[in-house]
Amino acid sequence: IASSRLSVCYFWELVATSAVESSAHVRDRAVKSFDSWILSRGAVGSLYAILFSSKPVPYLQYAAYIILSSEPIADLAFVSQETSSLNKKDIIDKDPLDSSLETKIQLREEISVFLEKSIYEIIDLDIVAPDRVHVFVAWSLMISHLLSSPSTPTTEKLIQHIKYTSSSSIILDCIFQHIPLELCAAQLPAGISEAASHAITDNSVLFALESLWPVGPDGIASFASAIYGLMLRSFPAKVRDWFNNIRDRTSSSAIEFFTRTYCSPYLITNELSQIKKANLCDENFSVSVSRSANEVVATYTKEESNMNLVVRLPSSYALRPVDVECTRSLGISEVKRRAWLHSIISFVPKQNGGLAEAIRLWKNNFDKEFEGVEECPICYSLIHTSSRSRPKRACRTCKHKFHGACIYKWFLTSSKDSCPLCRSLF
Repeated sequence: IASSRLSVCYFWELVATSAVESSAHVRDRAVKSFDSWILSRGAVGSLYAILFSSKPVPYLQYAAYIILSSEPIADLAFVSQETSSLNKKDIIDKDPLDSSLETKIQLREEISVFLEKSIYEIIDLDIVAPDRVHVFVAWSLMISHLLSSPSTPTTEKLIQHIKYTSSSSIILDCIFQHIPLELCAAQLPAGISEAASHAITDNSVLFALESLWPVGPDGIASFASAIYGLMLRSFPAKVRDWFNNIRDRTSSSAIEFFTRTYCSPYLITNELSQIKKANLCDENFSVSVSRSANEVVATYTKEESNMNLVVRLPSSYALRPVDVECTRSLGISEVKRRAWLHSIISFVPKQNGGLAEAIRLWKNNFDKEFEGVEECPICYSLIHTSSRSRPKRACRTCKHKFHGACIYKWFLTSSKDSCPLCRSLF
């Protein structure tokens, strides 16, 4: 490809089209055949070389992106060989205490070089500089992979990598170098305003990627807007943290206006539709959704008494947090009621379907409470918000059970290795 991609364009365009339209089975066979070719880069490295080439060929880059984001290549495309072995043998759920102690994930060098660039390496680059474009492509590839992948120890670590590194804030800073905020209150170009809503609705940026190459100001602006929409849908808490740290009030107001106008209606529609699809209702539990009020009311009924959970989505969702209110108590203590509310508030900003899962969590806590199952004495919840596991770590003395993540956090913050309740050695 390297020697003929520029001179035999028609042939390689046909090859690229065939690769994009090929089945997972065909791609799997192609990947395995790479080993017999004795290429120094390997299958994944060769695809990255095409994607981030200094002499880009649009249809080959698009094909490389599609293959890197699809099975079976996607499983190999993001983590180094040292960490990829976790995925195959650790598919079953692990205790949060054990997984917290594992080493951090190591990204492949081909993509980490762009995902982990500093703000100083990007912010002053020309608006269509190759490295800037590569950073956007790398981030869209990573996010798209996480959205389409099942939950495994490796994908969870990739998600944590995005949430807790400064690089995800850097990409957001760069995105709004391409969106003319001064026009937000007037009339943005259609390609920019529609890209964010399109990405949220389709849960994909492929439509924007198709028109990215050859790179120009309009194409990269639409691509940046699409990535912003996808990040709002995928990592709302991270975007909200970034937004809350913006010191320039003029910029923050313009970004909120852009989000409220072109993103929030679609994000809200998606959340409410996920609740309707979740099939949460049973003989003790009902859920009503009001699209006009952007409100959800969940009602748990027991022995002719009921307790309501009211969740209201703000017009600037997800830059602004949801408002959660709980009325009546059904004999539940105030401490537990507040703890369960806190669980929902912390759960809502997570990935697609977060609000539906938060309501399910609230319902499960009630179900287990009335079944007599003991909650974790630290968080007062039956189901952990991150691992969705029940309390399993038992004290050898008092026999109370804790979530692994909760007791591990207790050890870290208290600098003790004793039970929080009986103070015996855990």
